Amino acid sequence: LNPISKDLSTEESGSTSSSPDSSLTGNVERRQAGDCNHLQVVQVQEKKLLNLKELLSSTKAEFGDLQSQFQNDLKQMECQIEELTTAAQGYHKEIFEYTAGSDLHLDLIQKM
Repeated sequence: LNPISKDLSTEESGSTSSSPDSSLTGNVERRQAGDCNHLQVVQVQEKKLLNLKELLSSTKAEFGDLQSQFQNDLKQMECQIEELTTAAQGYHKEIFEYTAGSDLHLDLIQKM
């Protein structure tokens, strides 16, 4: 057989020899499949990154709300503590006056 008929016979039989052309085609197909896989990985990572950004944003907003609520709670506690302090001072004043009155009463009883 001459070289031309050999090429025709292999093409007709459909056999794939390890010719440089078929090897290149296989490499290109594998590279395209790999590129497709990489593209999918990148897309998944981009989606995860967007989800993380949204989560960070909502966390910042919630933290701001909690911080504001905490400040309000501290102000309310401060007012309540001031009220309790005033009440406690009044109570101590009454106790002191009562004790002084009791002592005076006992002194008067003893002198009688």
